[in-house]
Amino acid sequence: MQPSPPSADDAAPRPRRRVLLAGVVAAVVLAGAAVTVIVVRANRHSATTCALPAVASGPRVSAAQAPDGGQLRVVETGFSQLPTPNFILAPDVVIGAVVENTSTQVAYHTRVRFEMRDAAGKVVPDKAKKSVLVQEIPVILPGEQVPVGASAELVEDLDFTVNLPKVASVHVTPETTLWVIQPATEARFAAVNAAPTQVTPYDLNKTADQRSIKITWALTSDYCKPVTNIGAVLLYRSDAGTLLGGVGRARGANDPDQCQPGVSTWFTGVYGLPDGTDPARTQVYQYCDPGAPQNPAATVQP
Repeated sequence: MQPSPPSADDAAPRPRRRVLLAGVVAAVVLAGAAVTVIVVRANRHSATTCALPAVASGPRVSAAQAPDGGQLRVVETGFSQLPTPNFILAPDVVIGAVVENTSTQVAYHTRVRFEMRDAAGKVVPDKAKKSVLVQEIPVILPGEQVPVGASAELVEDLDFTVNLPKVASVHVTPETTLWVIQPATEARFAAVNAAPTQVTPYDLNKTADQRSIKITWALTSDYCKPVTNIGAVLLYRSDAGTLLGGVGRARGANDPDQCQPGVSTWFTGVYGLPDGTDPARTQVYQYCDPGAPQNPAATVQP
């Protein structure tokens, strides 16, 4: 019997209910609820050395120029415009990019702007205007490449017979960041890694807006304490590795989920796979913030 596709609650990357243990795997059955089992490995830090980096909001400066001459640059961009949707959970346009930090300093709270343009070069507005096409990457370590994604709605109402504007190109720009020297102490910005462990596709023979996947990934966090989970980013790729777009989800300030130290397991479901997507090549990255998360959309005008 084929499993059901993700529910409406799983339409954006959102980790589900979890169980924390130390060094063992547990199976839990909850009536009517999806369960994610989390495995937490032994903490490698002692109680006296476990500390997070001291970070502050600080003045934002250009992401194009670091104090040491490095920069933040976009090394890969891809997008897809889905057919006029007849399924409420699917976006109209999915955009993905990879941002690289060539500096020796940490890029903290990097603000990234996505812009869609038509064939004449005119900006194509999205329904949400400012909140979707402005994303923030919590941490980009020196030399690191970090995915970023966004999905946009072009439809202003439920009349799906309207002629949507055609997106011909997208521009992804790292605008501002806070450059921070990596501390030499134990209280450092740590690496996080998300590795997909299972990808289950649904309805691949249907239209792009109805196709969906459920993806499970193992998150490895080298922070010695739980830090704020800002959300997950998915990038869609073809079987040749071509970037076809992506999706990201910023988390609300009242979301209690955290990035745990060690290894933990998460999953989510999303609708709206571009034509040519190879589900097995879906890339996932989870944003973990050791400081206070920001809300870039609150200060960005449409």
